[in-house]
Amino acid sequence: MNEGIRLFVGLGNPGTNYECTRHNAGRWFIKQLLNKYNASNIKKGKQGYYTDFQAHPDQKVYCFESEKYMNECGQSISAFAKFHKIEPHQILVAYDEMDLSPGSIRLKLGGGSSGHNGLKDCKRHIHTADFYRLRIGVGRCAFSADAANYVLSSPRSTEREKIDAVIENACYYADCLINGKMDEFMNELHQINHGV
Repeated sequence: MNEGIRLFVGLGNPGTNYECTRHNAGRWFIKQLLNKYNASNIKKGKQGYYTDFQAHPDQKVYCFESEKYMNECGQSISAFAKFHKIEPHQILVAYDEMDLSPGSIRLKLGGGSSGHNGLKDCKRHIHTADFYRLRIGVGRCAFSADAANYVLSSPRSTEREKIDAVIENACYYADCLINGKMDEFMNELHQINHGV
């Protein structure tokens, strides 16, 4: 059984109005990942937009973005995974994490949704919490308790630079994820903390 990641999912909202918002950090990761693997043949499917690339001669890897809004993305992600016979433990969902500062990133298998509605919908439709999460730090607003407005706004340029840098580092070690070397990936990434 292949223990590596076969499906990378970037959570976010569709449309140009949301492209640069913190809530689309998961999609920023997918964009950088596609650049790493020179995967430019993006296709429109029933559930959203996807592309694939051969990580190895015998291993096809998919990247997927739902065309649904964040709170309703789970069904399309689950349907795409089932169609391609991808098990939950072979899925990695990248998303914005307010509990981590900009420039911080963590890999986690399973767990709660931490109030993230996109993640919550994924769990509901995949019917398990046992998929990988790439938590991309976007921080919290020090001046407002309105989390929705915060994640639906763009980060400051200095914050975006930190987020982009840590995403680039995560993509650099993406082969570890594809090859099932999760501990190696975590050891490399958890030493990087641009948020301090």
